[in-house]
Amino acid sequence: MAFTKVTPEELAWAERQDDDAIEEFLWAKEEVEEVSGYLDKAGRDLQELFDLAGLRVDLREDGEIMGDGIFSWSKKQVATTAEALRSMPFERLEPHLDAADEYVKNYYGTLVAFFEDAAASEAAAIMTYG
Repeated sequence: MAFTKVTPEELAWAERQDDDAIEEFLWAKEEVEEVSGYLDKAGRDLQELFDLAGLRVDLREDGEIMGDGIFSWSKKQVATTAEALRSMPFERLEPHLDAADEYVKNYYGTLVAFFEDAAASEAAAIMTYG
């Protein structure tokens, strides 16, 4: 799972493209972004933690389907998600882990940093997984 920051205009453009064009665009975009939204395989574990803690963020369902494993996240969805993540420090999620898991903790930090950066720049996002 990975999130890529895009402008609202870039998102509108991508929504009209086929999967191959979107993937090519995202590869180029990721090369220049300073804040990574790459979650490796931690997305599922993070979602499980969110569900257990009652955090109203759904990494699988909050975006709109654009293609096979490609979802758009509007500027408003990015801002709302950043706000929700700010309200939930990892220490409040940690009791829901079976054991201390640095892997999930590190990727939670990645996710928070991505959404904070994207929201601060009033960006949208494209999420991919496969």
